[in-house]
Amino acid sequence: SGRLSQRPDVAALVVVLCFVAFLNAFGMITPADQLASYLAATVGITSPALTTLVTFLVGGIAVPLLLVTGAAAWTRGFALEQRSLVAVASRWSFMLAPIGFGMWTAHHLMHFLMTGGTLLPVVASRLGQASSHVPTRHDMVRASLVPETWVQPITLVALELGMLLSVFVAYRIAEREYGRNNRTLLVALPWMLIAISLAAIGAWLLVQPMQMRGMLA
Repeated sequence: SGRLSQRPDVAALVVVLCFVAFLNAFGMITPADQLASYLAATVGITSPALTTLVTFLVGGIAVPLLLVTGAAAWTRGFALEQRSLVAVASRWSFMLAPIGFGMWTAHHLMHFLMTGGTLLPVVASRLGQASSHVPTRHDMVRASLVPETWVQPITLVALELGMLLSVFVAYRIAEREYGRNNRTLLVALPWMLIAISLAAIGAWLLVQPMQMRGMLA
């Protein structure tokens, strides 16, 4: 019970969902295969399930825990906070929701924009109008809802809007908690840097060739 900003369990869920958005996209690009090969060669992990588990534990739990703890310690120190580190981290972690939502939106919007035109043929086939025609590259291009050159700019805009909103929320939290003064930006700075860094990583992920885009060779 209590306000969401005072609940560590809900804050932890927000953080995990945010970072998993980036891991989900990472799993669909070539570097993910390269990571799997590296783990197989160095530590003998050859199971895809175990590789996924290790990636999730590191990228979805360990790294965000380290970043959030560091940011909370910074804020607590410069704001001269009396609350515990967990309480500070719980209050601030919600600013990651917009950047996380922006990445989920950008990734799935990319898939929808590039393959959304297949919806009608699929529905038609379910209604008994299927044909023996084998899809071609031309068919998949026609399946795009927008020109292919538009997809990256649209998805990047969605991601960057999420980042900007996270930065704004971080500043607003600082204002509400400590007032507007010469330390307002300073206490919010590490959280802003996390959002900006995630946006940069997300942009890199979105411009990589994805192996599961539904495109034909």
